[in-house]
Amino acid sequence: MRAQKRGSASANRARRVRTRRLTPADAEAIARLEDETYPAELRAGRQALEADITDADFDDCNLGMGLFDGETLVGFFLLYYEPDSGQLFDYFGVRRPADLVAEECLYVADFIVRRPYSRYMWRLLADSMNLFSGYYGLPMLAFSAQSALDRWLARRKAFARFGYAYAGAQRFELEAPPHETFLVRFEPSFEHANAAAASGAGLRVEVVQSRLGWRKLASDWDALLRETPDCTAFQSFEWQSIWWDHFGADSRLWILVVREGQNVRAIAPLRIVRTRYYGRDKRLV
Repeated sequence: MRAQKRGSASANRARRVRTRRLTPADAEAIARLEDETYPAELRAGRQALEADITDADFDDCNLGMGLFDGETLVGFFLLYYEPDSGQLFDYFGVRRPADLVAEECLYVADFIVRRPYSRYMWRLLADSMNLFSGYYGLPMLAFSAQSALDRWLARRKAFARFGYAYAGAQRFELEAPPHETFLVRFEPSFEHANAAAASGAGLRVEVVQSRLGWRKLASDWDALLRETPDCTAFQSFEWQSIWWDHFGADSRLWILVVREGQNVRAIAPLRIVRTRYYGRDKRLV
């Protein structure tokens, strides 16, 4: 009878557990999980979390995903798109390395799953990966205290399952306590992406949202353009790239790509811009 009750409770929990994107309204719940997990000096706090998520929402780079049991937050993967990895050093007051090459990246601000829900970590990661699939190919970076490095090492297999390989952690000194921090890095496994693409049958649509992903389309872009009736040089990859460098700073890439296996069959180059509509900020494609 007890085993039956435990099984029933587990089934009920499974039905209640779900994921959704994080919003600024979740900042208080995120802060509570941080309080349970970290010492005081490593907690961001509700106000900072709410400000960060609000800014990320405004810039359309909030990729955070929450794990919920009913309406209760029990885990989260707090992730942002960052067009310049050098900014991360400025955020944390870390001196930029002299040889730093600024690059687009995905920044993991935090990753917590309460122990009773650890079995759902795979679901959280899988749904997170689907959310930022348009940024696949970018490295994933996180700053970590020495005490949290073991957590990142323990997650290597989980990240590898979804196409990211652990590439190591680099130590940096800080002027204030704890006087050191570590930059953890995961690199995308392109073999993983290619295998997934090759296994897909029929036509599928993917969204490219990073400059790196756009650059990878260069040869396909111009090859398709040459087959497009009434095309002009102004539609070429080179021309569009130059235009974007000078006039695209206030918008985000949103390029739809139709693939058949690994072959590109069509490209719809779009962008998302912010506009005022009846006094409110709106996204316009």
